[in-house]
Amino acid sequence: MNNKRIKFVNEEGDSLFEISDGNAIHIYDEKTFDFVIRCHYVDEEYFLLGERMYQMNEFVKDCAKTGRKYEPETVSEYYGAAWCVIKSDGIGYLSVQELSDEPGWDCEFYDAEVNEIDSDIVSEEEAHNLIEVRNKILEDHLAWDNCYMKPVDFEDLTEQAYKKWQEKVDYFKGTAV
Repeated sequence: MNNKRIKFVNEEGDSLFEISDGNAIHIYDEKTFDFVIRCHYVDEEYFLLGERMYQMNEFVKDCAKTGRKYEPETVSEYYGAAWCVIKSDGIGYLSVQELSDEPGWDCEFYDAEVNEIDSDIVSEEEAHNLIEVRNKILEDHLAWDNCYMKPVDFEDLTEQAYKKWQEKVDYFKGTAV
């Protein structure tokens, strides 16, 4: 088990928070920048933020210069959550929701137009909360470490996906002979 931790500090060098290797931080500003990105421990002074290696003081200075704030990622432990996954080759969406009939999680992948492209079930033995499920799914299905994520409203994404599905059903009903 990996127990390495990344220690985040403020401009004065005071400790703000720690995250475990592989967990994500939320980076945001007052205007439009609002993302979640995964971090990996390199050593006590350096860490990877997505693809970029940072020395902690360099990261703190960059955030101060751009007016960005950072904090550990949090996800409310409701029955579902969703993210827009932003990669170099495009965007997609991921939704994760707790199964109602057995322990585990239902995961849906969507393209940029919210057309379902894949789905998977993750058992409770494989992951215990929404973030663990998301990390496992993205590691198993996508090149996840190089992407930014933006939390999106789970209910809105589910509604958009249902409408897309209904359009397809209506289309095929209309074309059936």
